[in-house]
Amino acid sequence: MNKENAGIRIRRCIREEVPQVIRLVWDVWQQVSDKAWFAVDEEGYLDTVCRDEHTLIWGAFCCERLAAVLIVVLPETDRYLDAWLPDATLPVAYMDIVAVSPDFRGHRLQQRLMQEAEPELKTQGIAYLQCTVHPDNIYSRNNIRALGYEELAEVHLYGGSPRVVFGKHI
Repeated sequence: MNKENAGIRIRRCIREEVPQVIRLVWDVWQQVSDKAWFAVDEEGYLDTVCRDEHTLIWGAFCCERLAAVLIVVLPETDRYLDAWLPDATLPVAYMDIVAVSPDFRGHRLQQRLMQEAEPELKTQGIAYLQCTVHPDNIYSRNNIRALGYEELAEVHLYGGSPRVVFGKHI
């Protein structure tokens, strides 16, 4: 069945869905063979970020099942990617975590989630988007490039893991 045409809806998640979001991210993380690709294992990070008032979450739902999530952080203080901003005063959002259930991979949900978030982020005054990807994760790198992001730097973050920093004006 083509899941892209099977009624997948993308919408903002509500706070009551946070436990479901966390469960999906952990389930996906546990199935990733190279844990360095997916930096969510820091103690308490996922729970903290998902419950923070400066976090926005989008979900892709097939019927009532959560198929994929995008967690966007609007950094207030810990703007750890500022070194790669074209202008340090730009209002920025971090496209922090994307997790796609293995049952729904191959249906461009990462791209669709990130695209759906952009208009709302722009109306909230966000001018620039940033994200990081493990250099070997060619799938995410290609998805992000296809959305118009440019590679800004290759650095070590999250306890020394290699990452490519991407950025995009909106």
